[in-house]
Amino acid sequence: MIVYLQIIFDQERMDKFFEDLSKGFEKSPFEIALAIILFTGMIVVPVILTIIFSIRSWHKAVKAARSRLETIAEQKQLTVEERQILTKLTKYFSRNKRYLAQIATEPASFNAASRRFLKKKPAQDDSIARIRLKLGIAAKTSGQIIHSTAEIIIGTPVLVHGTGIKTEKGNVAAVDPKGIVIKIKPVFAENSPIMVEVRTRQGCFIISTRVMKTQGSAILAAHTEKVEHLQKRKFYRRKVKIPLTAQVIGRDDEPEGGYITDISAGGARIYVPGLPFQKGAPLQLSFSPDKRNPIKLKARTLREHERDHTISIEFLDISKAAQDRIMRIVLK
Repeated sequence: MIVYLQIIFDQERMDKFFEDLSKGFEKSPFEIALAIILFTGMIVVPVILTIIFSIRSWHKAVKAARSRLETIAEQKQLTVEERQILTKLTKYFSRNKRYLAQIATEPASFNAASRRFLKKKPAQDDSIARIRLKLGIAAKTSGQIIHSTAEIIIGTPVLVHGTGIKTEKGNVAAVDPKGIVIKIKPVFAENSPIMVEVRTRQGCFIISTRVMKTQGSAILAAHTEKVEHLQKRKFYRRKVKIPLTAQVIGRDDEPEGGYITDISAGGARIYVPGLPFQKGAPLQLSFSPDKRNPIKLKARTLREHERDHTISIEFLDISKAAQDRIMRIVLK
């Protein structure tokens, strides 16, 4: 049996409904406010939900990165103290925290974080060097820039400077968490400060450290991050004020008095008011860096500094004995 249903609409009511729909919500302020709220909610709610899920995702990624960092520290057998320092390094990680594990894997991230950390905690430089070594974050070839004793390549020739001791040549025999072993003449006392000079294609590096132990023809030097990159400068320099006399060779003028403002074993900056400047001019110098007999040597002018009227000079044919006397002053 088929049943037919007949639906009859009230034409007047239908006309009123469509008339109200076409006019919108002109008649009721409440309806207008409700529409605005609904429209705003349709935009704001998805945005808020997106932000919430993003934050949750970020925290989850950071937690995973910290867990990854802890795993690496365990795999590399870092001590409890070293793990604590590594955790502190994360505070100085400037990139997105979800990449925290890069501190233990990427040299650039480790170097940047450790530099900031050591500005606050300079006494921890030996610990940072040991952590660097254990993590394997070190220069792989002799041509790279050195940031730490942990990055010195075994077999690298070095010059070791000590206070009151002439410069000695040596070679790096080993690099381990305890320090760096340098084969060298046994002339350096335990606990004495030394400067280790390393030269690569990137320039000259001066490492300030100390002798921890001496044994036979080798010394064990403490790890450190105190590395100064001298780049193209030939020698380590020190600011001083040493009286000297200078005379242009080939002229009949009397020697002019002045003083040295900074010095290295390869050259100096001098202030001599009565000395005429001519680039490349040969000079005869006389000075005593240690109140002993004066050092007399030849030099040539390089440039004049207009700000303080000083002149940069390069020593010519300087003897080893004279270099050693100067380096004792530089290393004080």
